[in-house]
Order: sequence, then C-alpha cells, then structure tokens
Amino acid sequence: MNVRHINTQRLLVFAARLQHYENGTLNDTAFAQRARKIKQRLYCEDDEVTRYVRRSQKSETGRYPRGVLGAIARALLDNVHSLQQISKHPQTWAHFVDNGEAQPLFEVMIKTGCQISPNYLIKTASGMSKLAGVIQILKWFRDNMAWKEVDDRLFNNHPTLPTYSVKTIARWLQGGIYIGEFLSGEIAYELSQQVNTLAPPIMRQVDCDTFATYGHSTLRGIARLDGRIEAALKRTGRKTNVLTRAIHKIPIEAYCEQILKDSWEYFPERKWRMREVVRCLALFDIYERQRLREIGRSA
Repeated sequence: MNVRHINTQRLLVFAARLQHYENGTLNDTAFAQRARKIKQRLYCEDDEVTRYVRRSQKSETGRYPRGVLGAIARALLDNVHSLQQISKHPQTWAHFVDNGEAQPLFEVMIKTGCQISPNYLIKTASGMSKLAGVIQILKWFRDNMAWKEVDDRLFNNHPTLPTYSVKTIARWLQGGIYIGEFLSGEIAYELSQQVNTLAPPIMRQVDCDTFATYGHSTLRGIARLDGRIEAALKRTGRKTNVLTRAIHKIPIEAYCEQILKDSWEYFPERKWRMREVVRCLALFDIYERQRLREIGRSA
C-alpha cells in the first residue's frame, strides 16, 4: 500500500510537544493553552483510570469488576470514582454476575453518584439515561453472550487451547447491543490489561501491542496528514460531505502501520503501541480544531 501521501513527521512532532506539555517542560504558551483542552494523555498507560486499574487489580478493593463483564463496566464508566464505588460493593456486583439481578447494581450506581465517560458515544434506547444504558448493556451481555467461556479461556491456562487474541475478542464483542467497532476495541483492551496482569505469562495476548480499533477522530487526524485529502478539504472549506467521502478512501491500516514504525525511531525510549497511534491521531485532530478555530465534531 502506498503511504507516501501521509506526513508522519508532522504528527510525531506534535506528539513530542504534547509529551513536553504533559511533563511540564514545554516553553510554548500558545501550544499549552490549546493542549489544556485535550482531556486524554498521549500514552494510554498514563491515563488516570488506567493507573488506578493497574494499582487495584491485585488488591482486595480492586477485585471487582473483573473478566468480560468487568471490562465492559470499566470501559463504559471510565472514571475512577465510579470504579471505586463498584469495588466497594463486591457483593452487589457478584450478585449481578451470578444471578443476573441488575436493579441492585443500578441503585448502588445511582446512590453513589457514578458517572459515564464522556469519551465514548454510548447509544441507548430513546429516552434512556446513559447510566441505565450501561446497565442494559451489561445485563444483555450477561444473559446472552458466552462470557464465562471467554473468561475461562483467557484466565485459566489450557495447554491445548490458545488464548483469544485482542482482535478476536473485539470482533466477538460487536455481537452485543450498542457495541460498535471502536468501543469493542476499547473493551478488548481493558480485558487484555487484566489478562496481562492476572493470567499466567503464557496467556499474554500476542497482538495487544499491534491491534487497536479507531473512531472518527482518528480518521479525521489521518485526513489532516494526507496531503491529497487536506488539499481537497481546504478547497471546499472542510465540508462534512467531502470529508466523509475522503475518509472511505483512506488506507487506514497501512497509514497506522507506517506511523507505528516511524514512532519507534522517534520515541525509542518508550515505544508506541497501535493504541498510541490511534490515540495520537485523535488528539491531533482535537488540537488542530482548536488551533484553526473550527467548530463541531465533523470539522
């Protein structure tokens, strides 16, 4: 696949400046003002929620939620307060997992002020609150998907059975309600972090560093780096329909693989995984919209 049209250097320079901003060593007031509006950190491992989950995985208070259902809850809630509240009510969580009783769990989440991550667009039935939507998704997966089999394969060493890859898990998750391609990858990543922390080393998923799903922000980030698409958008005033048509022509996998390869030379001290690639592209789009004073998510 020909990837000569993408300017990876531009993206990696942005990433380096963002790292300096995050580390408090950036002497660029204009960049810092715009970077403050970027809510996520460049490296996924540096996120507040990821650090909390990693610390709590083996502790008593961090025992719940785990497994497939726990990964869904963690990905959809995606904030420390909500995860702490569920961890403080292990019997309620266990009762839901064992018996499918979702109402007590929902009441605990309401009572303790659990909130939903603003990072994902969670689709729910008309008129339903996002928190009720999370419960509905969890309940549907608990009742209709073979999550026990998946948990068993991931966390218990079966010498004759290979562990599921992150890509396989993501595709399986897309069989559930309200779980699209991007969100399935985020949940599969949460699950892979549990596997890599709790399961025997032989169970480590081989593609956890090279697989990631991408959302519209990632595609828009690539469109900004592709010389042909960016030129077309400038001529048309960045019209949404032009961008939509252009996105479908982007060789997304080839572009991301090229960026990943280039990033290893640019950041040899802390190598990127594919998740850093898709995240950086999304953050680059957010930053550029701030810099160019563009309005709306579709700019």
